[in-house]
Amino acid sequence: GYFVGLTWPEVGAGSLSVGMSSTANFADTDTEYYAYEASYSYPINDGMTITPGAFIVEQDGDDQTGIVVKTSFSF
Repeated sequence: GYFVGLTWPEVGAGSLSVGMSSTANFADTDTEYYAYEASYSYPINDGMTITPGAFIVEQDGDDQTGIVVKTSFSF
């Protein structure tokens, strides 16, 4: 398996991140499935950052899609 990710630190007020990975280690004869993700992190104020994101995980005809929101606090 593998993961490749890129982050652009200055896109507007925050930073943009994208990633792609294989879901597991596979033999040459197995089908590989992939996972994709994207998020945008931006500061709300000096001590708080919000990061909304989305992901897709491929599976046998039943892909999983989700949306997440992470809030980080620092004091």
